[in-house]
Amino acid sequence: MTLFATGFAGATNVAIGSGGTVFVAELYANQVSSVSRRGVVTPLVSLNQPAGLEWSHGKLYVSTDVFGDGKIVSLRVR
Repeated sequence: MTLFATGFAGATNVAIGSGGTVFVAELYANQVSSVSRRGVVTPLVSLNQPAGLEWSHGKLYVSTDVFGDGKIVSLRVR
């Protein structure tokens, strides 16, 4: 096992994007962060209660408001 990145507030899911970028849903921080191949963590977008992630065809799909009415949003990420 190799430690890749730290400092997440309630990481609930990850998705791997093109180029090896890792996206992390942070439930307690209300955000999705990206992690570069070098392990640099950058907040990507603020969302209410993000939980699930999926990468498909250049878009990141995120489940949000998981303790409420629940939504799925899509983000185009470059």
